[in-house]
Amino acid sequence: MDLAPLCSLRAARRLLDGIRELHRAMEAYRELLIGTDGDRRAARPIEPDEIPF
Repeated sequence: MDLAPLCSLRAARRLLDGIRELHRAMEAYRELLIGTDGDRRAARPIEPDEIPF
């Protein structure tokens, strides 16, 4: 039995899972940028961020 197709299928599924997770993280980030009144806030906050980049 050749395991190559099974390994490539597993790799493809893991890649798709990673893409879905990234997409959800981007949606969550966009929701944080949108204020409660629907206006978008600046992408960079005025106060310094804990992450230096």
